[in-house]
Amino acid sequence: MREICPELDITFQGSSLLDEVLRCTDPQTAPQLIRTVAGVEVLQEAGVCPSAIALEAGRQAIQQTDADCRSNLAVLIPWLTVEDAMKLLHATVNNCDIPRKNKIEVLVHLQSLCDTKDVDCTARLQPALHQANILGLLQSIFVAQYGDDEKFPLCLKNDVSMDTVCAEWLNILNASTRNSDFFPIAKAILEDEGVLCG
Repeated sequence: MREICPELDITFQGSSLLDEVLRCTDPQTAPQLIRTVAGVEVLQEAGVCPSAIALEAGRQAIQQTDADCRSNLAVLIPWLTVEDAMKLLHATVNNCDIPRKNKIEVLVHLQSLCDTKDVDCTARLQPALHQANILGLLQSIFVAQYGDDEKFPLCLKNDVSMDTVCAEWLNILNASTRNSDFFPIAKAILEDEGVLCG
């Protein structure tokens, strides 16, 4: 690991070692770090695992330009556990500063991850991806109506049913004094997408 990150202090132990490795992690060093720690049981016990490194580097990658983001995510996302994939999805979708193209890139790569993982992964990740896609559609229309300067008031809710989150989204919009005229638009979109009845 010191060859990859010369400034890495490997005298740390436990969660401090993980913090130190993550401090030295970036999208360029992450693939080598991941290959170095994969399968090393003593590091895994300290929390230094491929998924933790991929998540940290992924959080940095989503801030990059389109081409850099795309190539880095393609390498990092296959290493994510379901829990870390959900964390990356949440961090991406709920951050208004992430470019829309990068959000779409994350969704595409996470869908590919979902398609290649086991049933548990699909059962947990697929509903969150569906919710993120609907939220992205709502956000695109919201931005078209109000512009990029207006803060989008809705967010992704992990481990919440689509019915529940749709009701929450509509309640937020209905209660809003600034964006109340978006309520009927959002309701019509949710009905059209088949995630809201009547």
